[in-house]
Amino acid sequence: MTGFEDSEDSINRRTVLRTAGAGLAGAGVFSGAVSGRSGRDREAIIEQSHDVLQATGSVERQHEFLRNRGFNTTYDRVTYQIPTSGEVGTESFDKADLDITLSLFIDCSGDGTYTAQQSWTYDWGSFDGGADPMDISGLGWTDGWDLESYTISETTYSSEYVSYHDGSVSEGPGIAFDVDDYGIMLDDEEDYNHFFAVDLETVGDYTEEERRIQGSYTHLWESIEITGISIGYPASVSVSVSDATYKWKTDTEDDGDTLLRVNESQASASNCW
Repeated sequence: MTGFEDSEDSINRRTVLRTAGAGLAGAGVFSGAVSGRSGRDREAIIEQSHDVLQATGSVERQHEFLRNRGFNTTYDRVTYQIPTSGEVGTESFDKADLDITLSLFIDCSGDGTYTAQQSWTYDWGSFDGGADPMDISGLGWTDGWDLESYTISETTYSSEYVSYHDGSVSEGPGIAFDVDDYGIMLDDEEDYNHFFAVDLETVGDYTEEERRIQGSYTHLWESIEITGISIGYPASVSVSVSDATYKWKTDTEDDGDTLLRVNESQASASNCW
C-alpha cells in the first residue's frame, strides 16, 4: 500500500494533490463510524488521509479527516535541529529544522487494527541533503504490539522517496524506512509532508499505557557506510555507521526534554464511544 503517486511533472503533481486534498477533506464528512467496516475500506480511508496530508501540508487536517470518518486519533509533534556541515563540536555548525509528528489511528468500527504513522517536513535553509547513504526513519515499540500482516506491502504505507528498509523487522520490535533525502530535496516545497505508516495489532496481556511506540530519524551525510541497524524500545531505530562524525539521530526536542512517543491509551478503541 502506498501513498499518492507522483507524476513526472512536479508542479502539476502539487496542483493535483492540493485540489484532490481539498475535495477529500470537504466531501462525505459525517460523525460516527459505519458499523462493521471492512479492512479494505479502512485502508482506503487511511490512504485518502495521506492524500489530505500531502495536499494540505497539515497533520491536523489529516486527523480531522479521519475523525470525521469514525477514527480515534492522537499525535505527538516535536521539532529538532539537525547539524548539517562542518565537524562535530565546532561553534560554526550549521543546523536545519526537522519537524516530526508521530500519529496513532484506530477505526472505531473496524477489527481493532491500529495504524502508527511518522510524518515530517524539513526546513531546507541549510539542510545538507543528497550524500549517500539514505537517511533512516523508523519506529520501535514495546511488547504488546505486532505487525498486522507479515506481508510488508500489505501492512505499510509510504510517500515517494520513502521505502521499507529491507530486513529491518528482523532487527527487533519495530520497523525502519530508507529516506532518499536527495530526491526529496530536489522535489520539495514548503510544508510538504513525507511519511510512512504501519498497521499494528495488539497482542499479549499488557495495559494500554504499557503499549508504547517511539519514533526516530537518523540523518547521514558525507557518503559514510551503514554497517548495521538495531531496533527496540525506547531507543527506536539505531544506525551503526563507518564514521559517526557524519551521523545525527533524534533524541529529545530542542528543549532537551521531550521525546517523540505515543501509547495505545491516547488513541484507544475503548475511547471510541
